[in-house]
Amino acid sequence: MGKVIAILLASSLLKATYAGGPLRILPVGDSITHGWYSGIGTNALNSYRKELKNLLVANGYVIDFMGSLADGDFPDNQHDGHDGWFADHDTKSILDHVAGWVETTEADIILLHIGTNDLNGNGTGTVAEVSAVIDEIQTANSNATVVLALIIGVKNDPSLQATISTFNNNLNTMAHARISNGDNLLVVDMENGAGIDYGSPDMKDRLHPSQLGYDKMATNWYPVVVQAIARQSPPLRIGSVAVSESMILLGIDNLATGKQTVIEQTGSLANPAWSNSATFTPSTTHTNWMLPIGSTNAFYRIVIP
Repeated sequence: MGKVIAILLASSLLKATYAGGPLRILPVGDSITHGWYSGIGTNALNSYRKELKNLLVANGYVIDFMGSLADGDFPDNQHDGHDGWFADHDTKSILDHVAGWVETTEADIILLHIGTNDLNGNGTGTVAEVSAVIDEIQTANSNATVVLALIIGVKNDPSLQATISTFNNNLNTMAHARISNGDNLLVVDMENGAGIDYGSPDMKDRLHPSQLGYDKMATNWYPVVVQAIARQSPPLRIGSVAVSESMILLGIDNLATGKQTVIEQTGSLANPAWSNSATFTPSTTHTNWMLPIGSTNAFYRIVIP
């Protein structure tokens, strides 16, 4: 039987940013993004941002929160969550300012949770306004990934809750229509997907979570932000291949500099038992990997822990 050598570049396992530096994440919204009533006992204005940062760092992601404001008792606490602001209304209009925020921060990923103030009281917020905000973001940075939240619900206000649920259903429809048209857009369901109990203790008042609720939001943001990071990180690729009787020389591109990289090997993909074949820390985004040709089948993958 002939021998088989396969190279698997496991981009789905990447947990590092691209070589150009930390990915820039811009949280945009109102007082919920700002973090009103968060930081139990301290009102530290951590919002979901502190716990989301903790989750990303703990899992090896290199990111930098951006924004024109800074609040929270943790490093990297920048954001653009503005108290009382609307998607589009008078001078407190996210629509009128978001392009400038994106351009100034050069944000790669925008976390967008807006609409609560638009719906509260008069219920005049529209999905078209949110769609216009996304237009502004994409005009400011056509490569940015927008993570759009279906907004959280409220405490002890059935009428407003019904308005929010209808708004979110329409928001979801709009977002998926845009995704079908090729928009670089992801959706996260904060209303029902975060597991927030809209009574106590997850809500501090009618509109704002307690820190317990904010942390649930962070946990819900996390996997979708990871998807957004993957979209911004160029995949590993084989740039060149040279073959001799005993050796294959692969030129591997888009490595993350300074991040430990592991090459693992298995003899079968049916029931793979991956073992460490080599470990290195690249100082450049390109490296040459010399792979000996042995007498048995071998499959390899590259992993950045």
